[in-house]
Amino acid sequence: MNFMKIETMSSQLFKRSPWIENPTWDRDQVTRELKDALRLHSLSDSVFSQHVVTLSGVDAPFNADTVFLARLPLHQPYQNKYDYATGVYVWKEARRSMVFHFFFTEEGKKCEEKILSKFYKTVCYLNGDKWNCNE
Repeated sequence: MNFMKIETMSSQLFKRSPWIENPTWDRDQVTRELKDALRLHSLSDSVFSQHVVTLSGVDAPFNADTVFLARLPLHQPYQNKYDYATGVYVWKEARRSMVFHFFFTEEGKKCEEKILSKFYKTVCYLNGDKWNCNE
């Protein structure tokens, strides 16, 4: 079954900017990508909140400070197969940000919540400098 694709860098689909260590970078990044996907010149807070879920504090996966989940509309299927895109923008102070793009078929979209929930447990920022495997 091939109903999902994950990419960490999808520059052929979404515009990218160089990495900058800045707490607003992830919100700026998701805003730019959402504006591109919606083909808008500006983005109101209400449009942002219709497409983006913000998780922070104890609700943020990855041991992150803030995570943005964005439903990114596609105007044509990615690789002629994937009709849906979800961006996951992960930020933690004094650490590099992580950005993931998930692409789903119709069948995969039905399992999105389960897939993302499993993915949240596979990657995380460390607490301090000690590696703790299998936690």
